[in-house]
Amino acid sequence: MKKLLIAFLFTQACAANAQQLFSSMIEQGNKQLSGYVFVSLAMPDSHLIGIARDAYRSGMTIVLNGYMDGYPKNKDETQKRVLEINRACCGERGGAHWMINPPLYDRYKIINVPAFVIAKGASSSPTDYSKVSGEMSIPIALRFFYQNSQIPEVKTKSYEIYQRFANNQ
Repeated sequence: MKKLLIAFLFTQACAANAQQLFSSMIEQGNKQLSGYVFVSLAMPDSHLIGIARDAYRSGMTIVLNGYMDGYPKNKDETQKRVLEINRACCGERGGAHWMINPPLYDRYKIINVPAFVIAKGASSSPTDYSKVSGEMSIPIALRFFYQNSQIPEVKTKSYEIYQRFANNQ
């Protein structure tokens, strides 16, 4: 029970840190832009740790499609693995914000991971989000968004976040 409480508190602290750069994406009168990185815990540790480090720095949220091995009874193992990845990426500074959210996989038609999405609001319309997938870092995905997105808000904010991310390396 104590471990579960610690894991819960750690997750709450990580959620506060996830507001770093992407919190600046909220503009008066516009829908909020959200940044997501879709992963699987079956990915190699080196990839997950790098993604978690980038997500922590950029404020993007890491999204899992479900618990490890697909069973809710593995909730504790999933939390333990996430905590280990966050600890490896960011030490005592906190870590990335993670969530399990299968509907997001459906909304953004995520088939392969890692996948990166910047969305305007909660619509599943392709005119409200930009997506790229493949083995890359968050800065490379951000560069893709500002160079290729057809959504002006995504294009502009991706460039701003990319520049701040690059300056904080």
